[in-house]
Amino acid sequence: MLKINNDNIKVVVSDIDGTMCQYTEDGERFISPGILKMIKELSDEKIYFVLNTGNSVPMMDDFSKSYNAGKSKYLKYFVGLNGNVIHDFSTSISNVVNLIPSNIVEELYKSLLPLKALIAITSKDGWVQYLQGHGKVEDVTSFIGLDNEKQWKNIDEMKSFESSPHITIKVNNPKIKEAVLGVANKYSDLIAVSWWSEDGVDINIKDSNKYSGLNSLIKILNENEGEDISIDNVVYFGDQNNDMSVFDNIKYAIAMGNAIETIKAKAFAITDSYKVDGVAKYIDSIKI
Repeated sequence: MLKINNDNIKVVVSDIDGTMCQYTEDGERFISPGILKMIKELSDEKIYFVLNTGNSVPMMDDFSKSYNAGKSKYLKYFVGLNGNVIHDFSTSISNVVNLIPSNIVEELYKSLLPLKALIAITSKDGWVQYLQGHGKVEDVTSFIGLDNEKQWKNIDEMKSFESSPHITIKVNNPKIKEAVLGVANKYSDLIAVSWWSEDGVDINIKDSNKYSGLNSLIKILNENEGEDISIDNVVYFGDQNNDMSVFDNIKYAIAMGNAIETIKAKAFAITDSYKVDGVAKYIDSIKI
C-alpha cells in the first residue's frame, strides 16, 4: 500500500523523458531494472501505473511493451498528446478528447513553411504523425523521437488539412517563434502553446493539458473499471514546463531532481534524478 499524509495512493502517474526512462548512448529510451521492478510491484498491489506525456500513441506502442502495458488492468492506460488522448493498450482503442480546427492547422503550417520549420501534425485519430522535414524527414523523426516508419508519413501524403489533436514544432530561430506565437495569439481563445524543451513546442486546444488528461483518466477508471478514485489518490512525477498544469492543481506532484526550477518550486516534494531511478525511490518512501 502507498500512502501520503492520510491519502491512499491508487494511481502513480509519470512523465517519460527526464522522469522515468533512461537513455542509451544513441539516445534510445529504456526502462531501468529498478523502474521495471517498481512497475511490476505496483500492478501486483493493484495500483495503477500510467504514463502522461506529450508523445503520441504510436510513439509509445513499442515502448509500452517493455513493461507489459497491455497485459494488466493496472498498466493498460496511457495519457498522450498532453492530455488530448486516453489510450487503452489492451484493446488498442484511443479516445481523442479535443481537436484543433482544420483552418488553424492550415494557417499555422503555411506560416511556418517558408521558414523551413520542422513540423509534426498528428492525424485526427491520433495514430499517425505527418512530418515536414524539408527533404530531411529524419531531422523530424530524430527531434520528436519517432523510431519506426509505422508511426509517420510525409506531409505530402496528407490529402487535405484536417483537424488535429496535437502539433509539434521545432523552434530553433526567432522568426519561427514569432510565427508560432503570432498564430497562437490570434486564436488564443482556442489554442495554447506548451514548451517541452528549449526548442520544442506543442500546440493543443486551450485547456487540454496533462491535468485535464489526468481528470479524463480518473473518469474512465471510475466509470469503466468500477473504481472510486479522486485526484487526491494520485501521485504525479514530472520535470518540465508541460507538467506545470498538474503541479498547479494536485496535492502530490513530485519534481525530479533534474527538473526545472519552476517545477521544483511548485512541487509537494523533490526526488532524485531520473538517472538514479528517482521515481522508484520516492515510491519506496511512501510504502506502508
